[in-house]
Amino acid sequence: MNLVLDLRPPESRLYGSWEERLAAVARFSRPDEVHAVCEKMQGSLHDLALAIGGFWLGTLIAVGKVIAELIPEAAATAVPPTAPAGLAGAVASVAGFIALWGTIVVLFYEYVTSLFEEQTNLTNQLNDNKAFPGPPAGTWPRSTTQDFSDGTWSDNDKSDWQMRY
Repeated sequence: MNLVLDLRPPESRLYGSWEERLAAVARFSRPDEVHAVCEKMQGSLHDLALAIGGFWLGTLIAVGKVIAELIPEAAATAVPPTAPAGLAGAVASVAGFIALWGTIVVLFYEYVTSLFEEQTNLTNQLNDNKAFPGPPAGTWPRSTTQDFSDGTWSDNDKSDWQMRY
């Protein structure tokens, strides 16, 4: 058994626009919507971590490839008869490295940029206040009075109240 003691007069309960305003705030503040956005943000950050790992793995592969190619070419340049062929092979290996690593950098940049755009959209969804009724729209409802020192509340409707002492 619950006993609820409500000393407010019936006219002090929420009516009309305040009731609608609070309902709008309640619709916005459903935790499942916020949770869904946070889950998407977590997935986006996970994808970013994988992209960073992929970038460094690709860099390691490109560097390993160029080193593996330059070792025999450096040996070929040590002997005068094969030096021109070794030098040409070294130039081709370095050019291949630059092309491979440049491709890795461009792909990483494009992917990370798309992830940042996704994260910006998710952050904007969390910061979106348009569901709050205002006034003005998009902000929390404001108090109709600034002075509560005498214990009264008045917004010029039938729900005005005053403390009795």
